[in-house]
This record gives sequence, structure tokens and C-alpha cells, in this order.
Amino acid sequence: MVCGTRGSFPQCSDHYKRYGRNTSCYYVDCSIHLFLDAGTGIIEGGKQVKDNKDVHILLSHLHLDHILGLLECDLLKDEKRTIHIYGEARKKESLKQELENLISPPFWPLALSAFPAKIIFHEIEAGQCFSIGSLHIKTKRAIHPDQSVLFLLEENGQIVGYCSDHEIRADKKEETVSFFSGCKLVLFDGGDLPSHIHEGWGHSSWKEGIAFKKKASVDRLLIVHYGYDCDDEILKKEEDEAGKEEENCLFAYEGMEIDL
Repeated sequence: MVCGTRGSFPQCSDHYKRYGRNTSCYYVDCSIHLFLDAGTGIIEGGKQVKDNKDVHILLSHLHLDHILGLLECDLLKDEKRTIHIYGEARKKESLKQELENLISPPFWPLALSAFPAKIIFHEIEAGQCFSIGSLHIKTKRAIHPDQSVLFLLEENGQIVGYCSDHEIRADKKEETVSFFSGCKLVLFDGGDLPSHIHEGWGHSSWKEGIAFKKKASVDRLLIVHYGYDCDDEILKKEEDEAGKEEENCLFAYEGMEIDL
């Protein structure tokens, strides 16, 4: 389920109502409760969890648009809940320390360690493979400022890729194509528009996504992580253009569900 589509910062205007106002978060309905990133979308998306089972959050990186939802996520306020957070350590600081640098006074009244839920931190590195129960996860380094990770999720023969916050034009494409080859679905970064490319910003465009989809033999492509200034009118035009080139290129909107 798509919980947050936006990059950089959430939007409030009605001009962003169709495709979404919240920042990056996606709930994967598999054998566990799994969220890809914890932008503001996780605040509402957390309501998908209706039991007391553990919740697992994969953080691609620690830019604010991918972690801001942790501040007000009800899952972290539940004393009966165990939350597993997976992410990278940077600059000789642990993942826990990095998050607590932001989620603590004076930036927030409640320190992360003071949230009622039990929070367990798991440090990962790009290139690492690991499993959570029957869900198998592969990782790869993304091309994005301050480090980011690409994820490949596999369970019961179903493979889903998460390729957000990645500048594919600067990538060794053969490696990325091989990494995502044969996916049923890939969530692909659409932070740039084909007509407005920002070199070095760590983002891609839907047009680059379509070229990637064909090379990697991906069944369906879901464009995510829209630019902060891309309102509904702009995105509708882009979606229509993309549809002319590839019918299995979809644009994400909040509340969207895709069955595999």
C-alpha cells in the first residue's frame, strides 16, 4: 500500500490531493508487517497494522523526508509493540545515535528512547543480504547524497524492488539491471521530470525508469518520490505521457494498493 509519495517535504495544498501530500512510506503486506521508509506517510499508514505483531521498518537513508513520520507514528507510542528499525550507520555513529540526534530535545520534546514501544535497531550495509522470517532481503548502494540503499524483497517467489532516491543516469546500469532483473514490481524514483533533470541530486525520472524496466524485464513500474513542486496538474500530464510509452508504468498515489 502506498502511504506517502512525496519527496523533500510534505505538501498541504489541495493541488497535491490526487497523487499525495505525505513523504515516502510504503506498506508491504507479506508474512510480516513491513514498511519501506518512515516519512510522514507512516502516520496514517501505520493504521494498517491491526494486531500486536512486531513491525519492521527498512530505512533507505536518513534524509528527513524518509524518517519524519517517526515523530508522530502511533506504532511507536504503543507500549505493547516491538519496532525493528533497519538502516545504515554513518560517520562513526550508530543508527540509534543518528536517529536520536534528531528525535530528542531541543528538536523534539520526546527522545526516541523515551517512546513507549520497544525499539530494536539493526544496522545494515549496502551489499548485505539478510532475512526476516521467510522474507529475504538484498541490498545495493544507491547513488544519492549522504548514502542510500536499494532494496530487493523476495518471498514465495514474488520479487519486489525499491529503487527510490537513486540517480540511475550516473549508475553502472548493468549492475542495477541485474539486481532488479525479473521483479514483479519496482518502485522507481521519479524525483526528476524528463524536462527538468538535476545532475548530482540523486534522483531519476519516469522516462529513465521505462528504459530501465525494459532492460531489467520488470513486469510493472511504479513511479514514486515526486518532487516537492510537482502538483496534480503536472503529474497528470507526466502520467499521460508515460502511459503512451509504457502501459505498465504506473504513478503512485496515496492509498494505492497493488496485488502481485
